[in-house]
Amino acid sequence: MLPKHMRYWKTCWEEDIPSVVCLMLCIVHLTHWYNEFMIQKLLDYSPLTLNAALLRVSVDLLSNTLTLGTIRDRSYDVHRDMLNALLLFGVPAASVLANALREQHRTGQQFPAEISRAEIIRMLSVLISHLDAAAHMENSG
Repeated sequence: MLPKHMRYWKTCWEEDIPSVVCLMLCIVHLTHWYNEFMIQKLLDYSPLTLNAALLRVSVDLLSNTLTLGTIRDRSYDVHRDMLNALLLFGVPAASVLANALREQHRTGQQFPAEISRAEIIRMLSVLISHLDAAAHMENSG
């Protein structure tokens, strides 16, 4: 139960709030979801495609991490912080989701109704795009 001024909401970037404040709120939010993600990983059971709690928290974690890629603020370069968030929060969540897709393909077991296979594929594609762009930026000096 965080006070209202400490809660993250996805549209804070479009409001009259400094980008660094939105970033810190986002990192606190992602850290909360990462803790939930780790708890669900510890409670992991098979098959992964039926583990709705782990899939849901992985989707939320990856979705909120990818939000950083949409930030267009000229006063603050979010790319370095976005890359750190992608590596710390996005990649572990994406790993679970990619394994769930592989398991679904192998077994034919459907995801729970609240988990969209198409949305998972879209988010993984966006993550790959961000990582590819970051690799090109690093190699270009």
